[in-house]
Amino acid sequence: MAAVLSIAQPRHPNLLAAQQLINQAYEKISVAQHANEWDMRGHAAKAKELLEQAKVEIREAAMAANK
Repeated sequence: MAAVLSIAQPRHPNLLAAQQLINQAYEKISVAQHANEWDMRGHAAKAKELLEQAKVEIREAAMAANK
């Protein structure tokens, strides 16, 4: 996460905002998983995997924009 924030913060405020929203979504899913004793048939875990992929793509977008 820190790598994305350091890349996105000064020059890419929209990417930084997107990163922050992804982090919030990930945390909300984690809370939901815990509240439901992890019984979500793998859908919450899959959503978290996709959020992790989105973090990577945001980092790549920031690096591409910096070139």
